[in-house]
Amino acid sequence: MNTESFFRWCVDTLFPPSEGALLVRNTTIHTLTPRPQSIDGVTHLLSFKDARVRACIHEAKFSGNTRAQRLLAYVLETHLKDRKVCIVPIPLSKKRLRERGYNQVARIAHYTHFPVHEKALSRTKHTTPQTDLPREARIENVRNIFASTGKYIYGKHVVLLDDVVTTGSTLREAQKALAHANPASITCIAMAH
Repeated sequence: MNTESFFRWCVDTLFPPSEGALLVRNTTIHTLTPRPQSIDGVTHLLSFKDARVRACIHEAKFSGNTRAQRLLAYVLETHLKDRKVCIVPIPLSKKRLRERGYNQVARIAHYTHFPVHEKALSRTKHTTPQTDLPREARIENVRNIFASTGKYIYGKHVVLLDDVVTTGSTLREAQKALAHANPASITCIAMAH
């Protein structure tokens, strides 16, 4: 056993990694291939049904796992290739940002080579997590919760980015708010569906 393997074994013995963390550790850029699909104007790049994708999303979101965030950023960058775009991540409410300490979508965006404009969009109120709500309530839950600052994106091609999409209501509401800043275009992308 080499020194690195021994060190990892010691750390894993003292602090056993979660199943998700182990999946992320064993996932490579070659095993996360984007397969873009569009539903109602929102493109998602990966399937949330894939255990590796689910692990990357959960680890990026709830554990701040930088490997998971970098893997997802690679998928996004592979999809966008050499397009001339900037990324606007879906913002968290101030309360959720304080609780978590970071916005996982912003971190994913910052691991790409594209310009990121976190301040182009703000969330004006705290809402119930969408995963806790039935489909009809999700639309009402996010109605008019975003505001655009009107800066940073005028005349630019914008990628509005979220981690997971189910109904697309969050991205569509954010898109409506961003449209007031007059970007050249807005493309809605979620890492997974």
